[in-house]
Amino acid sequence: MICLEALPPGSELILLLMSVSSVATWWSKNIINSKAYTMFFAFLGIASTISLFYWVYL
Repeated sequence: MICLEALPPGSELILLLMSVSSVATWWSKNIINSKAYTMFFAFLGIASTISLFYWVYL
């Protein structure tokens, strides 16, 4: 199990971006019904997840 101390410095910002983009994706899909915003926030979350994975494991 990876604890927060084992993550690189500054990775908290990527974790914050991941959590905000997930909430924004849900909000844009269910509240404002905008496909463009939904896709933007979903791709932002995917990109931040991939970057965090790359930063931690590679």
